[in-house]
Amino acid sequence: MSVSDATAATGPLGTPQVLIVENDESLAHEIGVDLHEAGYAALQAHDLPSGLRQARTMVPALVVVGRRLAEDSGLDLCRQLRAEKNQVPILLMMAHDALSDRVACLESGADDYFLAPYRSDEFIKLVNAYLQPSAASGEQLRFADLVLDLAQRQVIRNNRIIELTMKDLSC
Repeated sequence: MSVSDATAATGPLGTPQVLIVENDESLAHEIGVDLHEAGYAALQAHDLPSGLRQARTMVPALVVVGRRLAEDSGLDLCRQLRAEKNQVPILLMMAHDALSDRVACLESGADDYFLAPYRSDEFIKLVNAYLQPSAASGEQLRFADLVLDLAQRQVIRNNRIIELTMKDLSC
């Protein structure tokens, strides 16, 4: 099931659910507490298979992925979700800020990344940027045969649809 096929899951009182896929349980708990304090509901998975299963069944509003998931890579999770046409925004935690790491992150299908060590204030700002409703939701911009649909995160030209990430829209 892709995000376009279902509505993103919400927690109590309609708060957006964020799936945290991180094998370090104490770090996942810390991230979950920070998300809860910021008004989001947090789900946790500690490996790639359970992360994929929850992303498919719960349809979270956002997925946060650790770069290393035991024997698997967070990049693998991103690739698998994107191969399934799942458009949920994905934030990847990276250990290094090298150009090759950033390229690998974005090529895997992640929308954005944040750096370890975990800093709650920077992380919550990034989450808010992806989950706070935008004034432009539902808006389409048109120029000749080009249509930018902000709500659907796509560009249409000559009946060809080009999917966009949140990162594409923020540029």
